[in-house]
Amino acid sequence: MSFPITIGEVSFPAVVAWIIGAGVVFTIYFGFIQFRCLKTSVAVSLFAFSTPITWSYYGLKAWEYLFGRSKASELSCKWVFRFFTVVGTVLIFTVVGTVLTFTQVLNFADAALFVCASVNLLGVYLLLPVNKREMKEYLADRKCGKLKVLGLEDEDLESSTVR
Repeated sequence: MSFPITIGEVSFPAVVAWIIGAGVVFTIYFGFIQFRCLKTSVAVSLFAFSTPITWSYYGLKAWEYLFGRSKASELSCKWVFRFFTVVGTVLIFTVVGTVLTFTQVLNFADAALFVCASVNLLGVYLLLPVNKREMKEYLADRKCGKLKVLGLEDEDLESSTVR
């Protein structure tokens, strides 16, 4: 005779619940899961999840800067991003990742991020004059009190300070 347990629309025998419960108890008791590292694991997982989202966002903003802000430009950026994501993930990294060792994969990832960082640092170096000019403008606006009005565009800001 079996005693069914119903959770929502799913019904299963009580033996299954006992097996699952015993598995959880033994897993915790024998230390198969280390709970002391749980916080770090959650933090690393959130970081790994949020990194591609931020890269996608900043890539879209760079695309809009280069090609203008329009619906067609945004859609073409998304399609290019999706294409390279699929090609990079499925065709290249999946195939290459099965052949390489884990150390080689990590070394490749480090090298790729080094190249990304180098290009970014080159861009920072080339934009230093622009950064200096913008910083001077910001400090001047802050000193004269122009920055107290938040959320206004430049034209609205000029008209509100003239009054």
